[in-house]
Amino acid sequence: MAGKMVKWDCYDIRKFATDKIGTFIDIGAGMGDTCVMPLMIMPQVRVIGFEVSEKPWNQLQKTCEIWGGAGVEVHRAGIASHSPIFIDNNSNSASNPLPEATEENHTQVDGYKLTEMFSEFDVDTSKPYIIKCDCEGGEKAIIDEGQPALDIAKGATQLMWEMHPGLGGGTGEEWKPFFDELYKTHELRWGNWYKKNNPDEAKYIWVPFKDYGKLCPPGAGKFLCVNAVSREWMKDRLDRGIPETDWFAWTKEYMPNWYAGVEEEPELFSDDLIKCSTR
Repeated sequence: MAGKMVKWDCYDIRKFATDKIGTFIDIGAGMGDTCVMPLMIMPQVRVIGFEVSEKPWNQLQKTCEIWGGAGVEVHRAGIASHSPIFIDNNSNSASNPLPEATEENHTQVDGYKLTEMFSEFDVDTSKPYIIKCDCEGGEKAIIDEGQPALDIAKGATQLMWEMHPGLGGGTGEEWKPFFDELYKTHELRWGNWYKKNNPDEAKYIWVPFKDYGKLCPPGAGKFLCVNAVSREWMKDRLDRGIPETDWFAWTKEYMPNWYAGVEEEPELFSDDLIKCSTR
């Protein structure tokens, strides 16, 4: 999966090569690929990575040491509505960290609300910032926090979130008010693979959407990827002469085989097109 993140740019990072971002917050940093990519593309960026699981955490430190060195700050911590949190140390991922220890979930790590992450680690919100979040259901802490977390989300230049309705990450109905409010300031895109198993034709496609409740109906699969980009940031780039299509993919012109942007909404909610992926 790590190689695909780099090759296909599933979190849509490469388009920022032509712009300056102050901070990149990676919640659920895994093995570190998405910590290193922003630093390679935007040398000025401050990268802060959070990971709770033992195996990815060990690899994350090695990855950042090899590629990022002191340019990446990593912390064994996660997003949560409470602290400390307890996770299964033998798992590669920490789905639904618990507030109390159990026989399986007994490894203790720090938990932070989104606002606490920003305050505890002194994120400079006066400069553009990006939030990437892939924490196997832990993202529900964002809607649990309410308006303060929404305010931080609305201030972000871009959000790239993997949502996990099938892993306790919140239902479409629970997230709908959040995304309805976010839509007032951000363009929303749903990401998925096109012909994923065919290397010659595979692409990662971003499709517009407005209604998250419709995108994530009851009984949705384990995960889906959502991207939100600030309209203010998009307008600023247009005012500076950067092409409009650049938002879909900075690589569209220079690396057209990597993925394509869909500029008009297709039959997004047909049974054939939207089948939430399972792992």
